[in-house]
Amino acid sequence: LTKAENNIKINEYRLEHNMPPFMSGSIAGGSIGKTRKIYDYMMNSLTMMVLAVMIIIIAGSSISSEISKGTIKFWSFTPNKRWKILLSKLFVNTGILLVTTIIISLLSTVVGNIFFGSGQDYLYVSAGSVHTTNYVIHNVLYNLVSAIDIFMFLLLAMMLSTVARNTAVSVGISIAAYLGGATITNIINMFVTADWIKFIPFNNLSLADKIFTNDISYSASSLVDTITGNITVGFSLSVLGVCAVIMIVTMFDSFRKRDIT
Repeated sequence: LTKAENNIKINEYRLEHNMPPFMSGSIAGGSIGKTRKIYDYMMNSLTMMVLAVMIIIIAGSSISSEISKGTIKFWSFTPNKRWKILLSKLFVNTGILLVTTIIISLLSTVVGNIFFGSGQDYLYVSAGSVHTTNYVIHNVLYNLVSAIDIFMFLLLAMMLSTVARNTAVSVGISIAAYLGGATITNIINMFVTADWIKFIPFNNLSLADKIFTNDISYSASSLVDTITGNITVGFSLSVLGVCAVIMIVTMFDSFRKRDIT
């Protein structure tokens, strides 16, 4: 009921401010707004997938490649403690993810503006009133929230790189999990109705679609939400937070105790 009321308020706001209906018309009929939205979804999906694979490769080889080449020995000779070495690599990989996400968000916006015109501002209801977010800011924020998914696989790749010390294993498993994990989880969701499936990490990804609920997504995340009882953002963040802590602790514990020379 709340979502329906919010939609009514947003539609009234559009009428009052002479804003076109969101995603109205058809592509064949020449609806620029709808074409732009489809472009945004396809471009964001493609760029984030490429970014995820790139980050997984970088993170998955960050430790194992240095150990295999022997370059990690130079780090062990410095007065820096092991946890600082690993923490610096984690910060660098995370920084690459954040900066690259912002850059590709801005570039995709520029390309979309050139070919499809300016995108519509994002409308949402807060405290009973309709508010707007600039289209560019919304696009950047949406992709940054989407990057949380990639960050989880970054941690997985770094953990495997530290524990297995094999680049092929860490990168291969992480990419396989990124590309196929959601599909396998969706199959499980279709046949299992128990509450425990809410704790599966893959059911708690796609946070952007859960936060920006007034946006239109063509992803299959809505299927997951319907089957798992509409998992809340807070619950998803809690599950992902626990998973992140487990991977970080495992990563640092292995790197600190095992011989790296």
